[in-house]
Amino acid sequence: MPLFCGGSSGQRKASSHWTGDNQCTNNGTGPINGGSLVVMKENDKNKLKILMELRPAMEGFAGIPQETRLLFSSFCDIPNIELTGLLNQYSIELLPALKEGKYYKNNKSLNKKIHILSRHVVSHKGVPSRNIVERLFWEFLKRRQRLRLSAKVTIGIPQKLTYFDADDFRDFIWQLLFSKTLPIGDFDKVTGAKFSVLRYILKGGGLGI
Repeated sequence: MPLFCGGSSGQRKASSHWTGDNQCTNNGTGPINGGSLVVMKENDKNKLKILMELRPAMEGFAGIPQETRLLFSSFCDIPNIELTGLLNQYSIELLPALKEGKYYKNNKSLNKKIHILSRHVVSHKGVPSRNIVERLFWEFLKRRQRLRLSAKVTIGIPQKLTYFDADDFRDFIWQLLFSKTLPIGDFDKVTGAKFSVLRYILKGGGLGI
């Protein structure tokens, strides 16, 4: 199960893997440095499953952000690849998206689905701090979560991912990740991919510690 970690540092370490069932694990051997994280695994249909971190695409126009967008768009063109884009943030605690395998069929559950996804979309903006007390409170929560996540990664507890159904939020995905540099002709292709959500990320980037 090879792992490739790209980025400006060019370092590659096979210290983490994606289990293929919406969990990320780390064996505690060290950090993963760089920009986009791509984890590959063969599934039962002889397809490669790729989980690609898209956080760099939220920043800037050239360099790693542009490379991330182009690479994701290129993966979308390959039929024997099962691609999933990973949504995470540098220092913002995101609200979870949908639980994998849970179906939303009737009107009540569909409303709940839209509500959950809408809350996740809003969480990308972070929590506004109105005064110094609130800022200190949220900084405390972020530090506590980093410690918890560090402990889980160190002992190898999987980090569960949730599923973001972009069918009703394609404009959000496009504006968040791709609109800066990709042509509008790529809209349907890149926004029609699968997306998962990692709620937390350690300060400094990467899934390692």
